[in-house]
Order: sequence, then structure tokens, then C-alpha cells
Amino acid sequence: MVEIQKTIYDALLPLIEAYPERRAILHLEEGKGFTYREMKEEADLVSKGLLSTGLRMGNRVGILASNMAEWMIIWLALSKLGLILIPLDPGIEPLDLRYILSDSDAEVLVTTEEGLERFKEAESLGPKDQPLPVKETIVLGEGGGRGSMGYRELLDLGRNVGEEVFRSLPRPKPSDPVAIMYTSGTTGRPKGVILNSLGLVNKSMASMARQGIDHRDRLCLFFPLFHMFGNTCIALSGLLVGATLIMPSNTFDPEKVLEAMCQERCTAIFGSPSMFLSLWDHSSSKKGSWEGVKKGTIGGASCPSELMRRLVVDLGVKGLVTAYGITEASSWISMADPEDPMELKLKTVGRALPCCEVKIVDPETGEDLGIGSQGEIVTRGYLMKGYHNLPQATEQAIDRWGWFHTGDLGSMDERGYLRILGRIKDVIEIKGKEVLPAEIEEVFYHMPKVSEAYAFGVQVSKGGQELVLMARPKEGVDLTPEELWAFAKEHLEGIKRPRFYGVTKEFPKTKSGKIQRFRLQKEVDMTKLSSFE
Repeated sequence: MVEIQKTIYDALLPLIEAYPERRAILHLEEGKGFTYREMKEEADLVSKGLLSTGLRMGNRVGILASNMAEWMIIWLALSKLGLILIPLDPGIEPLDLRYILSDSDAEVLVTTEEGLERFKEAESLGPKDQPLPVKETIVLGEGGGRGSMGYRELLDLGRNVGEEVFRSLPRPKPSDPVAIMYTSGTTGRPKGVILNSLGLVNKSMASMARQGIDHRDRLCLFFPLFHMFGNTCIALSGLLVGATLIMPSNTFDPEKVLEAMCQERCTAIFGSPSMFLSLWDHSSSKKGSWEGVKKGTIGGASCPSELMRRLVVDLGVKGLVTAYGITEASSWISMADPEDPMELKLKTVGRALPCCEVKIVDPETGEDLGIGSQGEIVTRGYLMKGYHNLPQATEQAIDRWGWFHTGDLGSMDERGYLRILGRIKDVIEIKGKEVLPAEIEEVFYHMPKVSEAYAFGVQVSKGGQELVLMARPKEGVDLTPEELWAFAKEHLEGIKRPRFYGVTKEFPKTKSGKIQRFRLQKEVDMTKLSSFE
């Protein structure tokens, strides 16, 4: 693979020149769209407007908004100026918002009317002698006033600035920071991951090549844009090959997604297992909705084999691939090939992309392990520049040889296909032996009434942990702990058979669909679980 030495903005220029009138973004709920030419023109206006506010290379700009049509245009404008994007979850708690804005030193916040209220609440939570660094708020849509600038006002400022203003500015380099993306908080307080164009652009291009996606494709984009899966693995990657991004709605709505897939002839779909489960379970989900969809990626969390089988075999999404990635590695690390046999898609997350390396090591010693051995997954190539304001955490995560230690357990076969076994921190110790949650959960996905299932350990005595299984039934179906126990007796043996069972309507998750096991363990009420011997 030939390395692309360009910033995000510069990497998109050839596509804009090649496909000026091709639709780049189509937002169905907003009834708004941009061709590649219009996308560049608006991004250039935004960049000029931002310059008028006094921003210069290296300054940080937060985006606190749902999946709006202008989201990626703003990032494109930031890249042109060498400004650093801080993507923010629109549903973030005010206290967490205050932490991230302070930690990242964001000077400008682009948001919505709702987000502005959240910001003002976050602003009021801290001591008066410790104000937030945000000096300007820009409100998308028709917003503005109350001490904020409207997005249209920002564009008008840009119209009053000539092109010559860019000639006097330093040009950002591909190795310069282009974003600080905060981890989703599955295990605690999020960390800011510093990323550059070099990593994001090259990983995006490598993943699109592996999936066989190009300018002829229409990508269904419903994953939240504040998350790397949304803004990089789908949106940026799609634009970098000249594809069209179809955005059904501002937030994930299964019915609107299914309508968009059919009406807009989407050819590729991307999401987490929980999102695909929601689409599968929805009453509007019929084979006709999926007829044109032949490609895409399922990632963000481990994919149950039964779900993958339904999507590929029952719905005909033959080119759907499993993939494995993390923010610290600038997105994807490994990915299956669309032509891989079903067996490999069910059991692995493919091979390493050509722009990175992967190996399995002993979690304690760091020693390389052989083919088929179980150990920690480490990767090298286009990694983050580090954790923001956390040099010690960076040193702990990236060893002296440049390998990033993921904290994930896995194994690799002789062909380089990677299998994910779970998080090292999630391993459950039962009677002195290790049990992997994924091994338990996989079994219950074959139970007809179960939509989702998660296993975890709880400390019930000084003697050690006991295994708990929590399940969510399919829509409109009744499920009891007794039924779960009966199924477990038939399909699981010994220490892998949970003792405690519970049924729930929902699980604690991040907005990207990842289960928050630490919350599940902390919040479970053992008195409401059913115990079986």
C-alpha cells in the first residue's frame, strides 16, 4: 500500500475535482444535501468564518450535535485550517461535557439549541474562578442570539473574506493533530486520543479497498458521527472514495433506516451488533428493504455468529464483513474480506489491514505467542499521537517498540485471521478457572426468544465469583429466568453454566452500542435475580 501524505482536506480535493456534481451527502430527515462541489464551497466559507473569529492552527473546536448534514463539512473546514476537532456525544451529561471541554481546551463549540442548553448547564457547574475555555458558541440550524453566533452568520462572515487570506497562513501537515476523540467510557472516565490525518486517511483508504467500496456506492450512515465508527470508518472513508452518504435521520431510528435503505438504493450498511439487532427485530424489516445492500461492516463490539448468519444468509448481504478496530489505532486494525467463507466471518474479524501489523503476546510478559495461542492483541502502524494530557498513560499503552497494547484477548491462525475473545478485564474467574463472557453469550444467541445476552461475574462470597447471565427478549416476546436456566442446562456444562439469571428490557451501553459491563456489574440487583443449582 502506497502511503497517502495528505491532510483530510487535501485528500478530498481530487474527489471533488473528479465528481463535482455527484451527491456527497443526502440527509433525508432534514431534506438537505450537498454535491461534492457544494460541500467544498460550504467548507471553505466555514473556514473563512472561523478565521474571522480569531481561530488559528492548533486551536480546538468541539462539535456537540447529532447527525446533521453539516457535521462533516465543519470537520473538512477545520482540517483546511489545521484546527483540531473535538467530537462530543449530543447526549453527554453536563458534568462530563465540562470535563471534556476543559481537558481538551476547546475554544469554540459548534452545537444545536439543545446542545447550547446543555453547555450552559455544564458552564454553571464549576467554580466561578475556573471558567470553561470556550470563548465562542456557534449554533447550527436557525439558531443564534443569547450570546451565540448562528451558523448562517458564520457563513456570512466567510463571504466577506477573500481567498488571499489563506496564502498568509501556515499549511497544516498530515502529521499534525486533526482530532482529539474521547474514548467511549466502557471502563471508566474517557481519555482524549490525539489523531492525525496521516493515520485517519490511510486507514480509511485501506478499509475501503478491503471492502471493495468505491464511488459507485451509496452508504447508509446512521451510526453517531461523534464516534470514530461514524465520522471516520463510514463518513470520511466514504467521501475519500467518492461515494454518497445517505443519512436517514439525526438519530438512529430503525424504521427510517429501513426506509432509506430501500428508497435511496443503499448499497452498503454499517453498524454495531446491537443496531443490526434492532433493524432485524423491527416490524418494518423485510427482505425487500435489504435488497440492494450487498456490502458493509459490522463492528464496534463482538458480533454473535447467529446475527451474522441472519444478515448474510437470510437477508443476502453477501459482502458484509466483520472488523476490529479501536480509536487509538486510527480506526480499523483487521477486517474480513467480502469473499471470505461464512466460517471465517462467523469466527474471526479478518486479517490485519496492509497498513498495520498485529500479533498476540503474553499479557504479563509481553512475549510473542505462537499461532493459535490465546493472549493480548497488540498492533503497530498509524497509531494515535498519544493520550491528551496523559503522558504516563501513553507510555503504558505503547511499548518501546511501538506496539499498542489493546487490552483485548485474542488468537491468530496461520493465515493471519484474528479471533477476538473479549476484554482482559472482563475475564471471569470461577473456582480458580478463567471463563470468557463471549463463550457464554454466544450460546444464548441461539435461543429463539433472546435478542441480547451478556454474562459477567459477581462477588457473592469470599470464595470467589459466581456467573450471572442477563438477557433481553425479542420485541413482543415473554422470557423467564427459568427458560434461560433450562436452555443453559441443555447447552452448557460445568463452570460455564451460569448460576444466576435475569431478564431486562435494556442494557447500559455507550451511544455507540458497546455494553458497559462495569455498570452492569455495579447496578445489578442480586435480590431480583433467579438462582439455580
